[in-house]
Amino acid sequence: MRALWLATVLLLAGCWSRDDFRSQCILAGNCQLDDVDAGFDGGLEVKRWEDVAAFLFDGVDGGDSAFDVSFVSNRTASFRPTGNECGFVAGVLTTSGSVICAPVDVLPAVEVLPDGTTSGVSITRTNGAQWGGAVLFDNGKVFAAPTTGSEWLAITEPIPGNPRGFDLIPVSAGSAPMTGLARTPDGVVVAPARGQAVIFRSDGGATALTGEDGGVEFAGTLLLPSGKVLFVPRSASQVVEVTVRGTTGLDRVTPRGRFTGLAGGLLLESGDALLTPAVSGGAFVRVPADGGLPTSLTTPSRTSLFSATWSTNGYAYGLDVDGGSAQVAVIDRRGAVTWQQLPSSALDAGLFGPLSHVGLTAMPDGRLVSCGCRSANAMILTPHTRRTLPIEVMTSPWLNKW
Repeated sequence: MRALWLATVLLLAGCWSRDDFRSQCILAGNCQLDDVDAGFDGGLEVKRWEDVAAFLFDGVDGGDSAFDVSFVSNRTASFRPTGNECGFVAGVLTTSGSVICAPVDVLPAVEVLPDGTTSGVSITRTNGAQWGGAVLFDNGKVFAAPTTGSEWLAITEPIPGNPRGFDLIPVSAGSAPMTGLARTPDGVVVAPARGQAVIFRSDGGATALTGEDGGVEFAGTLLLPSGKVLFVPRSASQVVEVTVRGTTGLDRVTPRGRFTGLAGGLLLESGDALLTPAVSGGAFVRVPADGGLPTSLTTPSRTSLFSATWSTNGYAYGLDVDGGSAQVAVIDRRGAVTWQQLPSSALDAGLFGPLSHVGLTAMPDGRLVSCGCRSANAMILTPHTRRTLPIEVMTSPWLNKW
């Protein structure tokens, strides 16, 4: 398998075409869908979406998208939500291959380990603070955005012999709730908050108006191949594109089209963004990478979705957050959407109604983790056919988002 790893590095470093790479690995007998060197020895630099796409999609066209579902305790067995309470929204992949679930209405944070077990991350809550999704910084820290209060949560890397620690970092600009996070290739986090765009660095932040009223909500963000950040409108009236100026602020905020009722998205192989509908019957929206006008897909969604996440088999998966139909959206590399039913065993083991589980986070071996919102169990969705990809690819800012 090291032969495939070296061949892949040469693809990126030597500017081979994808067809050249494919022919070389066929000759070497290394083009196996279900076994790719993980690259945990590090050193691979993934600088562009094209680099990520070369790993994700080469040689996996039209394969098996079926999956199994299992559950593991998320260490909140005593948590039973009332009203709008939620244990966790979504997770973030760490450099050790685990998934950190930042807490909303529960403590502690939870870490889903590569062996499928879970561990708690002790955190002290101040002033009723809550956090939503999170992103991974280049220094290995996981940063979670506040859904109440003005302090970011930083979960540190474990030191040998010691557990993970945490820091609370006041944000000098912007106010909760922050409803989505994107990290740029320069290591800057961009998040929407009450109609503003918030720039976050470890030493503070800056804001710029998006042209919307303060009460509107964006339901997610997406890093584009250009390095710009797309804001996904839930109650806001338009898709918004934010241009980041280094690590100091924003150059401009550009409307990309009048759409609403969306809840997240992902990049397709072409670099176009596919945004997912927040309500059953809503339309998927495709935002061209070349700056063209967004368009709606003709097939409406069967369920409400939070977002969708790429596995390593060439397919992305999005969970039914309504909980009624227990269906999963399956998206291919070109944006075609089909649907698969969750197995009946899942309904008994960990699903019990709306918002039971929402977002998914991909592990390097293609398993997808949902931390559990109104459930005492984390869900693990395991595609039948999958590969293990380099950790540097799976933690790249185009994939590693809440």
